[in-house]
Formats: sequence, C-alpha cells, structure tokens
Amino acid sequence: MKTFTRLGSFLMVVAALCWSSANAQLTCDSPTVINCGEELFGSTVGAANDNGSSGATACGEFGFGTAGQNWYSFTAPASGSCTITTQNSATIWDTQLHVYSGSCGALNCVASDDDDGTGLSSLLTFDMVGGTTYLIRVGGYLANENNFALTVTCELDTDGCTDPTACNFSPDAINDDGSCCFGACRTLTVGGGAFIGETAWQLLDAAGNLIAEGGGVAYNESICVTPGCGFQFIMEDTFGDGWNGNTFTITDEDGNVEATGTLLGGAGPETVIAAIGGFTSGCTDSGANNYDPAAQCDDGSCITCSGGTSFYTVNMFDSGNNGWGGATWTLVDAVSGALIDTGDLPGGGSGSYSECLSPGCYTMITTEGFQPTQISWEIVSISGTVVAEGGAGASIGFPWGGSNCEIPGCTDSGCNNYNVNATTDDGSCVCPPSNDVCANATPIGCDVTVSGTTINATLDPSAVSCDANTPITAPGVWYTFIGTGDLVNLSTCG
Repeated sequence: MKTFTRLGSFLMVVAALCWSSANAQLTCDSPTVINCGEELFGSTVGAANDNGSSGATACGEFGFGTAGQNWYSFTAPASGSCTITTQNSATIWDTQLHVYSGSCGALNCVASDDDDGTGLSSLLTFDMVGGTTYLIRVGGYLANENNFALTVTCELDTDGCTDPTACNFSPDAINDDGSCCFGACRTLTVGGGAFIGETAWQLLDAAGNLIAEGGGVAYNESICVTPGCGFQFIMEDTFGDGWNGNTFTITDEDGNVEATGTLLGGAGPETVIAAIGGFTSGCTDSGANNYDPAAQCDDGSCITCSGGTSFYTVNMFDSGNNGWGGATWTLVDAVSGALIDTGDLPGGGSGSYSECLSPGCYTMITTEGFQPTQISWEIVSISGTVVAEGGAGASIGFPWGGSNCEIPGCTDSGCNNYNVNATTDDGSCVCPPSNDVCANATPIGCDVTVSGTTINATLDPSAVSCDANTPITAPGVWYTFIGTGDLVNLSTCG
C-alpha cells in the first residue's frame, strides 16, 4: 500500500507539471520560447481557439481552423533566413503554421503555410531581422487537432567562411560554417527555359566524384571545385524532348562563362566535358583538323576529316549575350533535303559547332526564337573563309567543296536576307525601309505628318540611347529635322 500511494503521488505530480507546461503555450500572451536549432513537442488536443483575444488574422493565403493552437516565441539572433516546420515523424496530421511580428492584439503577418511539408505537414521560410521577436502559431486545418513537433532552423548572415585565404571568404562572417573553399569558387546556374520540371543533371569532376546535382527546379548556387580538366555535366530529360531552352552555365568570380550547354532533344543522358579554373579547353590532337595548340584540356571535340570531306564551322552570335532564345539552325542537303546537322546557341554571346562536310549544295535554315533581331551566324571553312552568313528566320543556300550549284535566293545586296551565293533571284528579298540607317534619314519639318514603318528595319549600331539605363534594343528608322529655335513636339500618336 505504501508503494502504491507513493507511485500514485508521483504520477499526479508529473501529470500536473505536463499540463502546466502545455497550458502555458495555448494563448498568445504566454508563448513557449524556441530557439534556432531546437525541436519542441506540443499538442493542440483540447486547446481552445484564442483567435479573438490574440488578434491573429489570416496570414497570406491561409486562414485558421476552428480548433485550438499552441504559441511559440522566437527571437532572431541575427539577420538571415529562418525555416520553421512540423515536418517530422511526430507530426502525422494536417497542421498550419502562422508567423507574426508585433505583440498580441497588434500582430503583423510575416509568413504562413499549410501543406508545403511532406504529407500534410507545414514548412515555411522567411527572412528574419536580427533582434526581432516573432510569434509562431501552430494549429490545424479546419477542426484537426493532435500532437506535433516544431523545428526551427536558421541560416544567419553572420555565418560564412572566416578564413581570408579562401576564395569565398566573407569579411562579415562571425561564425565559421565550414563552407570555406580553397579551390576555385564558381557559380552554377541551371534554368531559363520551359518545363524545367522535366530536367535532371549532375556535375562530376574528372574522377567521377559528385560536385552538385539537381533537377525539376531552377538552380543558382556557388560551387567549390579544384581547377582542372575533364569536368562532366550530365543532362537528362524525363519527358524525352530535350531541355526546351533550359541551359546550364558555369561562371567564374568575374562573371566569365567557363562552360555552358543544353540538351537539344531526347531523354539523354548527354555529357558536356569542360575545363574549370582558368584552363583552356579544346582539341589537343595535333593530327586533327581543329587542333588547338593553346588547349590545355582535351574536350573531346577533335575532328579529323577524311574521304573527300572537309572541315566546316558554324559560328553563332547573339548581340543580347543571352543565347538564341529557342532559335535553332538546320543544315540540309539542297538536292535531297536530307538533314545534315542541327544546333543552337544555348547561352552567352557566341558559340561554334564544327564537323566534316562532303562536297555538294546545301541550305542553312534558321528559326526566329524569342529575340530574332539579336541572332546572326556564319559558316566558315578551315581556312577561315566565310562561305555563308545570315540571321534568324533565314534560308541561305551555298556550294561546298567546289560544287557548282543552282542556288535560288535574294540577290539584292541591300536586303536583310541577301545571299552572296544566290545565282537566281527567287523573289524572297526582305528589305528594310529606305531610312533604316542614320545616313539615309528622311527629312521632316514643322507641321508635317509623315507615314513610316519599322517592318524589316534593322538595329543600327550607331543608335545611342539618350537614357543610359534604357539601351536601344529594337530596330528603328531615322528622320532628320533642322531646328528653328522654337519648342518642338514630336509624336507618333494618330
């Protein structure tokens, strides 16, 4: 009996303590303190809803359930990013999270979430301000109530690399987070196209060690690598239709592109071999047609032409320095229509493609993409002779390897699609307005209305914007006016 009495007393004391602890966090004015890196357990079972007395309002797109809640108080130790979640094995029901600044009765919405965690759990991230106290409300969707675990993690602006010899040294960092890079700091970006949810990729070093991987979402993160050759960027697409304009780009600390590419079509995998850290990639085989004596790293591009074929290169340019925006080029046999090669410029301002080509008559066809006025290209022989050139939306024929070809095309050298190789004008000339360039500006005067057009106009390189923050990026036409000393109003209205 004595033992039974003492055990019963112990259970009663423990139960009283647990209820007191839980009850203390059921209202806004008595929250439980939680800190970065902590996980605390709670329960909303039987808790009363205090939305009226707390002043809590719907936060973002998420309102409140009808059941009760637990309140927590979190003070940011420094500015940075804070993640709060009920995503864990202890939480197996439909929770909702709301974060406020201010005080009870005068709460300000900061962030909220319903189901961004796994299952029906909640997960949110917000930018916290050092020294600010936030109130966290944990509740349920509709009338849901149950036990839960709440976790708070922080990435502080004062966290970072504190070693000044590292390439990612942060002079503002106080807490070393183990991120110091003693190789080469680079930025890897993946994205920029459509259907990014279908993409998957890996970046490996020459030994096959994983550096970074991802897929399904855009990526823009710093990576730490040991400079050298043979880096492999492997691309796949779950739908099997290529990356739809998405690209990968690796840039150095000054923003210079060291590697870029895309998966033009199919499911992959397709691998781009790259050099990172100041090394030069190219063909290191002295017997190849495209041998590059300056190359330190062989990128697998060596081409040796034989059997009467000769080496050609397609040089691609983009004045906007952002790739061809979905435009592609296709080289076909002008006689049979057979596909010879195809490609594009996935990113940056220039790129090239090289291969061997048999003598014959060919047509280079380019699509327009999203920004056709920025696109240009040329085909050059191994001697550097330009044999064909054009822009977006073009179909340009040319002979190769000494072939005699009947080539239809535009024979007017003043037109946008002039083909120097054309032997017969086929009526396809697309010509700009007569005042397309500054030197041919059309005179206008006071009280004069003139009609004009910018259709087929080109972007005159002499055009300079009056506003340095708004450069001229679209084609236009020119007019000239002699001033009279009076105020002049110019308008395109009407």
